[in-house]
Amino acid sequence: IAITSTMYPNVDNAMDNSILFDTLMLERYILLCAQDIHGGLRDKPSKSRDFYHTCYNLSGLSIAQNEHRVAKTDPCFNIRIERVKEVLAVKW
Repeated sequence: IAITSTMYPNVDNAMDNSILFDTLMLERYILLCAQDIHGGLRDKPSKSRDFYHTCYNLSGLSIAQNEHRVAKTDPCFNIRIERVKEVLAVKW
């Protein structure tokens, strides 16, 4: 399936996640609970770190922090917002 701008019309407003989740609490959980003392990120404090949860948490952190410290990523595609715009601009 080709993704088009008509299927994804709000790409410019994709980072307005205030209705979807509490960004401050997401950031706090990731920074306080998901970090492993030896590096990497985990699902929850009782679990061990792994690549999947490290990627998953970094994506969540990017969404929560917007452009403050981490580049914006699209919550649907898990890539940077400007890359989504580039792909949507391509005439297939």
